[in-house]
Amino acid sequence: MPLDYPPAPRERAPLRPTLALTSPTWLVALAVLIVNDHLLKGADILPGPITGKLSDFAGMLVAPALLAALLRVRERRALLACHVAVGAVFAAINLSPQVAALWSALMGAIAVPWVITVDPTDLVALPVLGLSYALFLREMQSLPGAPTRRLVESGAMSMGLIACVATSEGGDWEDSIDATGGWVDGDYTPITADVYINNASEEEDLVIRVRELANSVSGLCGFLAEDPGQLVTDPLLGQATTWTLPPGTNAAIRDTSRSADCHAVLIEIDGLPPAMAFWLNGQIVLTEVEGRITDSTQHEPGAIIVDRDELGFAAYRAETPEILFQVATEPSELSQTPTCEALSDGRRLEWTKTPSGIKRLTHVDDSPDGCLGLHLDDGEGEPPPDAESTPVDWYLCMPPEIEFPFAAGDSVNITEVNGFGDSPRVTLELVIDPENPAHTESVSLVLGTGSEPPFVSGTTMDFVRADECGPVVEETCGTVVHRGELAARFLGDEQYTLAVGTSVTLGDASESVELHVPYAEDRLVFNSDCAAGPQRLGPDLEVVAIHRAAL
Repeated sequence: MPLDYPPAPRERAPLRPTLALTSPTWLVALAVLIVNDHLLKGADILPGPITGKLSDFAGMLVAPALLAALLRVRERRALLACHVAVGAVFAAINLSPQVAALWSALMGAIAVPWVITVDPTDLVALPVLGLSYALFLREMQSLPGAPTRRLVESGAMSMGLIACVATSEGGDWEDSIDATGGWVDGDYTPITADVYINNASEEEDLVIRVRELANSVSGLCGFLAEDPGQLVTDPLLGQATTWTLPPGTNAAIRDTSRSADCHAVLIEIDGLPPAMAFWLNGQIVLTEVEGRITDSTQHEPGAIIVDRDELGFAAYRAETPEILFQVATEPSELSQTPTCEALSDGRRLEWTKTPSGIKRLTHVDDSPDGCLGLHLDDGEGEPPPDAESTPVDWYLCMPPEIEFPFAAGDSVNITEVNGFGDSPRVTLELVIDPENPAHTESVSLVLGTGSEPPFVSGTTMDFVRADECGPVVEETCGTVVHRGELAARFLGDEQYTLAVGTSVTLGDASESVELHVPYAEDRLVFNSDCAAGPQRLGPDLEVVAIHRAAL
């Protein structure tokens, strides 16, 4: 019968990726990568398209084996995963500006910032990954070498790592960084931008961080334009993108694929004060800009030119001055006025899932913070004598200075509606018991939140801005608000204006309404990721009303 021979030693042995780093093919590819990036590019020896692609092809041979060596992979599947990872990153940063920006920021975080030019034509190098796998798999299955060879492996690994992440030093900087970290020959690739940064230095690189408004931010552009440096604060900004700009080069400061009515971008450069760029959509025309401009007369209207030789904010110069603003270091005077400061979300009305219909209050748990625990039943039979020990059926939180108008034993009709403009409100209406001598008047408790005041019988209410206040910034979430008040009129009488935290009783013994305003702000800018209240711009109002009418 046929004999089963044991597998050859090469097939049994785990892979040794470092062995590939001493193969002639890998060393030649590494040499091409180094010579091309640091000598040929920008030297006018070879055409730009050739030097631009040489690094891509060489990188597809160098990077996967180097990654496998760094990760010390031992199996074919892991080696294949290294090739797939290199290809996926290479493809993503050449197809997506967002991924390219994220990769640039990641490299900047480890002190190797890149400026990436998204170029889908570089993907012609991807098939080289298959060649890399076929060529180096056999090398990795070789038997371990002598100590001298292992020293060569370590040196090759170090050289490969440096070649893959480092940029050339010195020279006349007539190059820009492409998606593999190499230089694009000759002039920088043109950029599409409305507003862009230019490094005006003749010798010094410029490391720049920019942060745009987060996608979750909504705001009134005309209002933000009044003082962007004061009103656009850190909680409203998204993640940072980092570039290194060689002398004379340009970079767009925002993602031009995003559409918005206005744009705000924080610019941060080590050693300089931060600056805020703000412009309305269409104010600066989106156009193609040369990647490198050394003649100041050639700048487009959207240029922000940075000169490190100047001091402080003078280091920034905008071709259109009204788009550049200093970032405020102190809050406005109005925001320091206690009656105008942004309100805390801790003041808000709250309630748990609302029971519907007629319910009997068997017990009411009071608490100092105004949150009531209501024990309810359907009103059948006598209330249990130990009702306080039964589970709480409903929590209702309102200002503690307002006295809850119902007592244990009362039946109330509970309704909840969602009013206009995402304005939920809850109404508790006393069910009159003719046998109860305490029931001498009808009573309704109304709690309303959102952008509109609730409906209360005989009462007209409107949100108004507080005249003595101006826009202020809430520090935690960056929400920009203008303190509000409630203008109220009962049964056609004289109008009364309530500030936040105040109460008033209007009417007389025959019919009256007690009003309280826990919260009133006009929301001008907000971040939906963290702001409480209605998820829209405009009034953010909370009202508690108790309406009484004699029977």
